[in-house]
Amino acid sequence: MTSSSTLRDNGTKVSDSFGPVERAVLPESMLQVMGW
Repeated sequence: MTSSSTLRDNGTKVSDSFGPVERAVLPESMLQVMGW
């Protein structure tokens, strides 16, 4: 698992690469960290 700082730095890139399935599987708290 990557650190929160890494998730924030790469949030946009990760969001663009993730589809609806990944978003549904990820915890809501992680989605908030990534800015979804």
